[in-house]
Amino acid sequence: MVQLAIDLLGADTPEEALCAGALRALEANGDLFLHLFGHAERLSAMVSASPARARAELVDCAGTVTNYDDSMTAYQQTDASIVKAMRLAAENDAVSSVITCGSTGAAMVCAIRLLGRKRGTRPVLAVELIARGGQPLLLLDCGANIDAHPEHYVFFAETGSEYMRRLGYAAPRVALLSNGAEDTKGCEAVKAANALLNQQDGLNFIGNIEATHALSGKTDVIVCDGFHGNILLKSIEGTAKTVLAEVEERLAGSDCRDTLQAIRRKYDYNTQGGAILLGVNKPVMKGHGSATGEAMEHMISRACQIAR
Repeated sequence: MVQLAIDLLGADTPEEALCAGALRALEANGDLFLHLFGHAERLSAMVSASPARARAELVDCAGTVTNYDDSMTAYQQTDASIVKAMRLAAENDAVSSVITCGSTGAAMVCAIRLLGRKRGTRPVLAVELIARGGQPLLLLDCGANIDAHPEHYVFFAETGSEYMRRLGYAAPRVALLSNGAEDTKGCEAVKAANALLNQQDGLNFIGNIEATHALSGKTDVIVCDGFHGNILLKSIEGTAKTVLAEVEERLAGSDCRDTLQAIRRKYDYNTQGGAILLGVNKPVMKGHGSATGEAMEHMISRACQIAR
């Protein structure tokens, strides 16, 4: 039985919508048990009506950590949903991971403070993208380490490689995000990181990659600091939305509409898993603040795969 702790509060989306998605995932996975953290008076009827209610526990939470709260002290709010979810995962070995669509900063601090950091690691936020051809692409860091030292890039690369090996890639190709393909391109930290990555035995480092080739299928892992990774991630999402919306407008009523809708769903973050915080004692999946119930459903299914 896979057990997950689900924080339903702190997102832009109402907790009822996220809970509905969580219950759909629960009903679709017979070996899943969910600990749901939210307001009992708003969710109890919904949970009780689920055919899978015997595999769900609703934990009432009086507090919510928002994006306006101080992330560094969020873990001290003992009545907050994200804190209760993290504490359960820390204290219960059976709980595999935590999922939240709330504050990224609060999720990181609570994970480090309550779950604990793995020895010798640096927590990193990784996200799976879809490259050309449909194969998965792992981008890390995408927000946990705004500033990174050269040696941190090596840890990102090793962590990303191990993650992709678990997906069946024998020798994942690792690229370093930079403003040019040459080894001499980039800021001082990136140039130093390039030199270090070239020295790592057992790492299939293929050199620098520019943002224009991020989704080309040339690499399986892209490493960068959290500042540039977050910008790259949001640029990809924003460009895809803008281009697809315009194409759909121009082809409205044509026979291409179904194809365009299929492409939109393929790249819509609501149909994929969230970003994953690695380097703490249990993985934490972080969804968009605007994630829908469908996104929660997919995040839970992905977290189940990771747990298994």
